[in-house]
Amino acid sequence: MKTIRNACKLQPNALKINVGDQIEQLDQIIHDTDGSQYFGKTFITKGMEILLTKGMARLAGKSNDTVFHLKQAMGGGKTHLMVGFGLLAKDAILRNQKIGEMPHQGGFSTAKAAAFNGRNNPHTYLWGEIARQLDKEPLFKKYWESGAKAPDEGAWLKLFEGDEPVLILLDEMPPYFHYYSTQVLGQGTIADVITRAFSNMLTAASKKKNVCIVVSDLEAAYDTGGKLIQKALDDATQELGRAEISITPVNLESNEIYEIIRKRLFASLPDKSEIADIASVYASRLAEAAKAKSVDRSAESLANEIEMTYPFHPSFKSIVALFKENEKFRQTRGLMELVSRLLKSVWQSDDDIYLIGAQHFDLSIHDVREKLADISEMRDVIAKDLWDSTQSAHAQIIDIANGNHYAKQVGTLLLTASLSTAVNSVKGLLESEMLECLIDPNNQASEFKKAFLALDKTAWYLHQTQEGRCYFDHQENLTKKLQGYAEKAPQNKVDELIQHRLAEMYAPTTKEAYEKVLPLPEMDEASAVLKSSRAMLIISPDGKTPPEVINQFYANTPNKNNLLVLTGEKSLMASVEKSARHVYAVSKADEELPETHP
Repeated sequence: MKTIRNACKLQPNALKINVGDQIEQLDQIIHDTDGSQYFGKTFITKGMEILLTKGMARLAGKSNDTVFHLKQAMGGGKTHLMVGFGLLAKDAILRNQKIGEMPHQGGFSTAKAAAFNGRNNPHTYLWGEIARQLDKEPLFKKYWESGAKAPDEGAWLKLFEGDEPVLILLDEMPPYFHYYSTQVLGQGTIADVITRAFSNMLTAASKKKNVCIVVSDLEAAYDTGGKLIQKALDDATQELGRAEISITPVNLESNEIYEIIRKRLFASLPDKSEIADIASVYASRLAEAAKAKSVDRSAESLANEIEMTYPFHPSFKSIVALFKENEKFRQTRGLMELVSRLLKSVWQSDDDIYLIGAQHFDLSIHDVREKLADISEMRDVIAKDLWDSTQSAHAQIIDIANGNHYAKQVGTLLLTASLSTAVNSVKGLLESEMLECLIDPNNQASEFKKAFLALDKTAWYLHQTQEGRCYFDHQENLTKKLQGYAEKAPQNKVDELIQHRLAEMYAPTTKEAYEKVLPLPEMDEASAVLKSSRAMLIISPDGKTPPEVINQFYANTPNKNNLLVLTGEKSLMASVEKSARHVYAVSKADEELPETHP
């Protein structure tokens, strides 16, 4: 059975992908990109299939669906989808090669395409740029030459005249609307003019049989711009009685992400029989774990998904879905970069890896570590609990002691499942879910469970919900809180606890040897007691009361038979003080924690 490194071949730049390198400028590449090369690395997602099916029908004059609204967070694949649509609309030969069986794709020859990126601010405004790309710039010159004026519906209809299909692609429009909402014009802003022009364009396009408009939005960003776009869409809907078609380009919670990753990052994969063999071994291991009740019985079904998700573990998409809404995570683009770092970890590893999972991120690699830290800002968590250059992180200490790296894998998996920064989000994994991800042909659940229990005892930032989900968080956990309280415990409070405990332990019962016990006493106090009673002095061996002081005290004591001295070894006293500090910490924490705390 081949490992991932032996069975798979990567694309040349698979280990070096950065988010910035993947950003596609729609208006720059729509006219000069090789369509065959483009689709060679493009997987047609469900969202793309919907857009192409309905969009081609519209351009062929066979559909009333005019406006398509792509909604997803930044980096979600919107631009990539629009580029693909534009390339196909312009090239009948490419359409026949790539989507030949799609209805109506052959119903027209070539569409005229205009692509506009909302991060640009041409002096001719949105409408002037569209007119220029449709080779009809003079028609709209009067709407920008003396300042911003919104072309009315009639002007747009004139721009769309002719039998040739027209495709208008408007990418990242919220920043455009947002910018002009700050530019004053008369009693309002230029954004008011743009909104009117945009709305007029939508209604005019709907009155033509083969004009198609695709506009992309940015969820959770540029709130003002997004609202203006939606207002124009709503106005057009009310006037025409038809709503725009909303499309999500990529569903990161589906198996589409595996298809996209395979297309973009892998040059070749093993044949189906080899993958089936690997799936069979995993099925056997998971069945054994289910029989031992380490994982749920449903875990066995994971093996059935391996043929669809290879070379990745089926659980990988579920873990990514936990943090896909993070503001700093760029959805599909961010996923490409993240997986690139994961592949770098795997290709630099000496381990035998048969399915790639989140546990294989190598935190010793700087850009891998930084990528995970950037998503959630958990650098302190990584440094204290998972990886440190001095090998002093808790997971490293556990692995060094045991001669393996199970704690590292457990910790890295849980870290990746804890990256969400969304409010009230689900974080972490149940123990059974964690083991489902970690079990492989060479490693059983029991070893990972042992490592998890050790990490759970020592980690500072590992928490557990009432439902049993284990996750990392910026906030230190009870273990760390207790350690902090113990280290900062006031010495007088520590001494009081020790004195109280010693007084309990050595309290006189028959009073034949001594009548009173004086734990860690001041010498003046002891002198006063010994004048009338037999007493046992418990003296700390740590040097706080030097032996010569005790000797002098004994020499000066008149009633020497009243004096009994008890001491011990210095090392044992240090242990007593440590325990006292822990008792103090527990008491203080108990006062602060609510009754509902697990």
